[in-house]
Amino acid sequence: MLGVVEPGQLRGRPWVELWSSAHRQEVAEALATARDGKVGRVVGPGPKLDGAPVWWDIIVSPVLDASGKPERLVATARDVTEQRRQAEFEQQLIGIVSHDLRNPLSAMLYGATLMAESLSPDSPLADVVQRIVRSGERAARLIRDLLDFTQVRASGRLPIDPQPVEIHEVCRQVVDEMALNHPDRVIVHQPEGDGEGRWDPDRLAQAVGNLVRNALSYGLAGTPVTVRSVGRGARVRVLVHNDGPPIPPESISSLFQPFRRGEQRLDRERSIGLGLFIVREIVDAHGGGVTVQSAAGEGTTFHIDLPRRP
Repeated sequence: MLGVVEPGQLRGRPWVELWSSAHRQEVAEALATARDGKVGRVVGPGPKLDGAPVWWDIIVSPVLDASGKPERLVATARDVTEQRRQAEFEQQLIGIVSHDLRNPLSAMLYGATLMAESLSPDSPLADVVQRIVRSGERAARLIRDLLDFTQVRASGRLPIDPQPVEIHEVCRQVVDEMALNHPDRVIVHQPEGDGEGRWDPDRLAQAVGNLVRNALSYGLAGTPVTVRSVGRGARVRVLVHNDGPPIPPESISSLFQPFRRGEQRLDRERSIGLGLFIVREIVDAHGGGVTVQSAAGEGTTFHIDLPRRP
């Protein structure tokens, strides 16, 4: 693993010297931790003896004697070079998507929106421009979903910025926006109780918007989508309901996994299957939970349950 040809290449050499000077202090601290009877760890680049660059994840554990004192140390090394390359590639991808794609898309969407506002409804270009706006909005959501997915992969959680928020107002704004973009559908908001709490308003709107968008995609045309925001006690709930074919029971367990798409979609809008995954990650980051109930004749209801303060 270290590129050793002859055992004599390592005999008598301090382990710290096998590392680059930039990481020797970190290695020394891991060894000191193990000598104190705890587990030390070091992650960093260390060339093999044959000169090949490699990233190591090394755990240094003490072996204790009968009195509980360390008598020797055992190091377990794992080659994480490929994982490191993949992480660097993902970071490069984030840079490309967030700058090279999102910025020109934002400019295009801004220009198309201004054009749509300046055209009269009976203009022959009005429908074309509206389609450009809708396509741009879908592309912007796709980019945001991909960036969020990559961020979860990299750090394990989506960042949130909790602040005083009225959940009824967040849901009302989402419903108003969705109703404007889907004039052929009925979307109803039903607020109940005290809606005040501390959440990230942008992330919360994103989660509710994803559920409403999902309900519009899988709900029967001509039937309403209902959004209830309920505040009782120390918790609040958001329930998004649509009528339509039930979710197959065997699909529910994997519903919130990334890149999952249902087969009962009733609209033609393409999806990469990250919407519900991101809903779960946003709710988890707030210390809440999300569940779904679906049955023939009763429709489908997604439940978001949140503490008032994450």
